[in-house]
Amino acid sequence: MKKLLRAGFLLYGILMLWLLFDRSGTTGAPYWQQVADNLNLNPFHTIGNYADILLRPEYYLEKWEAAAIYFWQARHAVINLAGNVVMFVPLGFFVPGVWEKCRGFFRTLLCAAGMITAVELAQLFSLRGSCDVDDLILNLVGVAVGYGLFRLTAKR
Repeated sequence: MKKLLRAGFLLYGILMLWLLFDRSGTTGAPYWQQVADNLNLNPFHTIGNYADILLRPEYYLEKWEAAAIYFWQARHAVINLAGNVVMFVPLGFFVPGVWEKCRGFFRTLLCAAGMITAVELAQLFSLRGSCDVDDLILNLVGVAVGYGLFRLTAKR
């Protein structure tokens, strides 16, 4: 079972690296300006913006004067919010399954937070994404769900 978990974790890691780094975010601006533009350290800023788009469609439909723009933005909000949670559920399952020292809830969260922070920083400095504290928050929600699933299956 341990080998199966390790193999699953390896495949998950490869898939995640491909998904998280398979694009370039360069804009032609100076490097450090791009880094600054792709950094958000204000908790719940991005989450709040996406929630606002989803909760006030009439405002944005009027503001953008085109339903297509609103629906594109709403789709982007749902994908970002749900995707940042769902994509990290497996991490919450694999971390305690692979490393016995991380079997506790808080150790799992701490280990996952370290991994996620490393990925966020790598995305930022490689200009292949943004570094957003809200991504960390949403990712850790996914890790917590995955940990719950691990605990449910570990008892069996």
